[in-house]
Amino acid sequence: MSVVSVPEAKDHLQLTQPVEDLLIQSYIDSAEAAIGKLVGPLEPTAVTERVRAGSATVLVVAVTPAISITSITPIDGTALDLAGIDIDPAGIITADTAAPFTSRAYTVVYQAGRNPCPADLLMAVKELIRVQWTGAVNGGRGAAPRGSERAANTVKGAEGTMPFEVSRLLAPHMLASGFA
Repeated sequence: MSVVSVPEAKDHLQLTQPVEDLLIQSYIDSAEAAIGKLVGPLEPTAVTERVRAGSATVLVVAVTPAISITSITPIDGTALDLAGIDIDPAGIITADTAAPFTSRAYTVVYQAGRNPCPADLLMAVKELIRVQWTGAVNGGRGAAPRGSERAANTVKGAEGTMPFEVSRLLAPHMLASGFA
């Protein structure tokens, strides 16, 4: 599922001619994947991860922002009771009881992403779709610059460059490490 629908993308692109929905969906998928690499999942996503215990009261998961914990199971045991165990958006799992994490490793199942996706990230996806679409329509010569896009801004962790307006919208949500 996408955070931007095909009709929303078509409206943002101000398309007046009929265009294949599957083509527009491919641009949506591409933009959401590129932005997701920089800011983490845009919508709630189930994640299963093997986590090494760093201490007796803290575990840290990799995919952020974290929303909720589904289960925590020691590699050699049964699932833990989640009462008194919390996760924060940075992916830090803490327990209010003494030493609940006594195994060396755990399988943690949790939800990461955003619910709902913030308006600025939705606009970033739409703007990246517009830039990609305009570049394709211009025969691969890139998008015609608009205002602040004249100077592309290279975003840490990006495989290329992000238009300035897109990177400005992403900035408050960037992962500290630059990758999801």
